[in-house]
Amino acid sequence: MNLINKAIQNAMLNLTLRGNELILSYQRKTERCSWSIFDAGGAEVSSGILSGGSMHTISVNDLSPNFYQICVIDGAEMANSRFRIT
Repeated sequence: MNLINKAIQNAMLNLTLRGNELILSYQRKTERCSWSIFDAGGAEVSSGILSGGSMHTISVNDLSPNFYQICVIDGAEMANSRFRIT
């Protein structure tokens, strides 16, 4: 595999924080599309697989108030966005 010719696209995600849920609007392009949430220090604190349609609900009940980043890996594409739990 020639990594020089495989450009990874990076896009922002559309997020809404509602109570203890993160609502993610993302239409997956591949069968196995995964997400990960990282804390401000870069440690992965939660992860999962996206399935179904374009609206996804992710529980953030176990996360303490802080800044976080969610990343979605979908084939050769990566999308991410930062959010804050207060």
